[in-house]
Amino acid sequence: MTHRGTTAEVNGLCSFEYGACPSPYLLRDRPLPAALKAPLDYFVYQIVNLDADNQILLSRYSLGGVPFMTTALHRSRDRYGTRFENVSFEVVRLRDSPEPTPYGVPMQVPAETRFVVVDADGHAWLDLHATMDTEFTFGLGSGFVTGFAYRAVWRGAEVSGRGYFEFIDRRSPDRRALPGRGRLAESPVRDTPHVRRHTN
Repeated sequence: MTHRGTTAEVNGLCSFEYGACPSPYLLRDRPLPAALKAPLDYFVYQIVNLDADNQILLSRYSLGGVPFMTTALHRSRDRYGTRFENVSFEVVRLRDSPEPTPYGVPMQVPAETRFVVVDADGHAWLDLHATMDTEFTFGLGSGFVTGFAYRAVWRGAEVSGRGYFEFIDRRSPDRRALPGRGRLAESPVRDTPHVRRHTN
């Protein structure tokens, strides 16, 4: 990989992503009224290489402060992708200080998170604990990206490594008024009080 004249050798699994969809802004040149916009105000996305051949994509979405969807997609070199329907997520601990943003509203960001993925037989397929250990960089929509170290139990075996993290939280500053958030205190903040089943 070469960037601004500096070359770095990279290897291992990666994730190339692309998305496109119709937009009302093809038909109009000004913002939609707030009442017509989907209130997607919370977004979590983690990419984790479990080993040299297996990768998991973990995500969490909330609409209007209410948990909407939590997903896990397993990708492997030797099989088709597998989507898990039983996934839970929690923010274990927030960083002591919120991150400043260019739009003037500081954002509380996680210091530690946990995803639990349960298989069709009801067994924990993955229990992944992530600790954010690099600076949060603004620029993902209205949120941040960072890196993390993780430790996990995957299919009964302990694994560890590094991952990539995207995070947006545009909910009300008084999160106690919003369902599914828990407390804004220093103690663990759980976004999913129990394992939820989602069918896509």
